[in-house]
Order: sequence, then structure tokens, then C-alpha cells
Amino acid sequence: MADTPSLHFGGTGFPERHLRDILEARVHAVPPGGEIVWTTYYFRDRELAKALVKAAERGVQVYIRMEAEPRYAGANDDVIAILKSNMHLPGLTLNLWDSAVPKKLAAHLHSKIYWFSHPVPTAFVGSFNPSTDIPEDETIVAAIGDQDRGYNLLFETQDDAICAGLRTYSLDGFSPLQRFHSMQNKAIHGDALSLWFFPRINSRIVHNRLKQVGSNARISLAMSHFKDVEILRRLEDVVRRGGEARMIVHHTERRVPEAIVAQARKAGINIRRYRHKDALPMHSKYLLIETANRKESWLGSLNYNWRSRYINHEILLRSTEPDIQDALARNFDTIFSECTNPE
Repeated sequence: MADTPSLHFGGTGFPERHLRDILEARVHAVPPGGEIVWTTYYFRDRELAKALVKAAERGVQVYIRMEAEPRYAGANDDVIAILKSNMHLPGLTLNLWDSAVPKKLAAHLHSKIYWFSHPVPTAFVGSFNPSTDIPEDETIVAAIGDQDRGYNLLFETQDDAICAGLRTYSLDGFSPLQRFHSMQNKAIHGDALSLWFFPRINSRIVHNRLKQVGSNARISLAMSHFKDVEILRRLEDVVRRGGEARMIVHHTERRVPEAIVAQARKAGINIRRYRHKDALPMHSKYLLIETANRKESWLGSLNYNWRSRYINHEILLRSTEPDIQDALARNFDTIFSECTNPE
């Protein structure tokens, strides 16, 4: 069907549980005989887990694939316990991803995909994990960040090709050799949308696009995790050719080393760290490219670091819809204005 994509934001100016509430409302809206396909990394929201169980009880086919051992060990255990205790329901399927290799080299299931069959097939993708809970474990949320209150987003689409591709990807399983599968290395093209899956043989999708950008381009990058020096060189090239490059990155050096920030400033890139008084995260992951005759947005679960690029299971989406780019640009300007100024 013809797609009218939309964006849903979390962060300053939005209710604290805005994004998880959208997902919960969609879970409740799927009727008996419908289907929910859910893929995520952190999943700690017990009320959302119970809503998925209730959907299975009323006759919805619910498929959940999630990380068994995220970076913060045990963070998903309560939700896993809820789901496992209801595995007697014929409509509930739970697949736990565990790479079974040394943790430093382990591939994480970092994709965030929420697919619903009704009222029409719809997928939500982006940077949001349902990773907070009520009552909250403050130790865990301090370590991983409060994604219900921090900056985050979900992209909603009903594009037939994109929705079908995301559903198939979520259901087909994840093998150690997945990067070599032919379907894994194809782009799926829809109406003003394109979709790529990671890991893949050619991981330079964004790099190659930035290399093609001509003079006087305007680049805006909001990235919670950034360690990709090749992307940084491409942004330096944009500035050298008379363009403009701005960046917003997370406040912690683990996610974005200070050496990266210093190199960007030296190259003329206007980079700022987002620092919130309550340590709320800037967890968004999107890149905006604006030229004289084209606007495009790149978003998804993909961080710009070696693990996301080469190891993790990730998705990358490109939209050439001007309204999407304009909404993201407004979001970027809002966050940028709240950032600490360069030191």
C-alpha cells in the first residue's frame, strides 16, 4: 500500500513514557488471529511483557526475539521470566539470542523492530528499547540510561516491501553465517524507503553515500555511539568542500572518545556532547544529508562503531521523504540547542 511514514520522538517536550505507550497501544489493538513480531535488545518493561502475554491469550500469534545477555548482564531477566512462565500459550513464541562466543567478540541482537499485523501491517523501527520499568531499578537505569525520558525515536511505516522484509528478518533466525546469506546482503526498496540488514559483506553503505556528496552539502548527525574514523573523514571532506557538518554525541567517553571529539573540532565540524542534568541519554541514531536538490535521512539501530558495523545484528533505513527529513532536522536543532557548547 502507499506509505505515509511518521516519526515518534521521546525526550524533552514529550511525556516520559511516550514511546512505550505507543507500542503498548498497538499491542492491545491487534485482534484474535492477528500477529505481533517483536525484536529488541533491552527489554525490561514488565507491563509491556504482560500486554504481549495477554495478546497471546486472546489468540494473537506473538513472536518475540530478544537478547539473552545484553551488555548489562541480567537486565532482561525479569521479562524473560514472565515470558517463559507463559510458554504454555500456543500463540506465544520466545527466541533468546545468545552468541555463545567470548563476550568481547559476541554479536548482539541490537535491532529494534516492532511489527503489527493490524489494523494494517505496520512496522516501528529506530533507536528505542523498552528498557525501563516501574518500579525502577536505579542501578540498572543509571548504567544503561533512561530511554523512556531521554532522546529517542521510532519510525513508523506501512510500506509493503519494508514491512515484509522486517517481518521476515525477525522470524527467520540469526545464524553465525548470516552475513554471507544472499538476502542479508540485498537492499530492500520501497516507496521512498530503502532497508539494509547487518552484519553484511559490504558494510560501507553510509560511508559510500557520504563520499558521493558534492560541495555545499549540509550534514547533521545525531549518534549516541560514535567511533568510526572513516565516517569522520567523510565529514571532514564535506567541510573541506565548503559544506557544513554538525554532530551531537553522547556525553560518555565510553560511547564517544574525547579523541574523536577533538579530531572533529579540529576539522571544522561543529560537534557537541549532550549532557543532561539527570544524565538522561541522547540515544538517537540518525544522519541527515541535505543538498541543493535532495533531502535524505538515515536511521535505525545502527551505531557508528566497529561492533555495529561488523558484528551486531542491526538495521539501517534510508528515507528520501522530505517531511521525514524536516521532522528530524527540527528534532536535531532542538537537541543541538540543549547541548553544552564546545569547550
